[in-house]
Amino acid sequence: MRDEVKMDANRLIAEVYKRPALWNQRHISYHNREVTNRVWMEIAAIFNLPSTCHVNTLSPIGTAGPGRDK
Repeated sequence: MRDEVKMDANRLIAEVYKRPALWNQRHISYHNREVTNRVWMEIAAIFNLPSTCHVNTLSPIGTAGPGRDK
């Protein structure tokens, strides 16, 4: 079983918003896997997450994670 990572959801949203290649379908790099993977790694570094961390293990602060009661 993987350890769950807690983080501030508002800060995560703000960091993603600063990187339109992740969310803007009209951005030139939106479909470029190399760019989007690198950008996700930048965000992981900001949150001090390991490079092997998977998105499905992340749980914003104040929310229940997978398999947990709310």
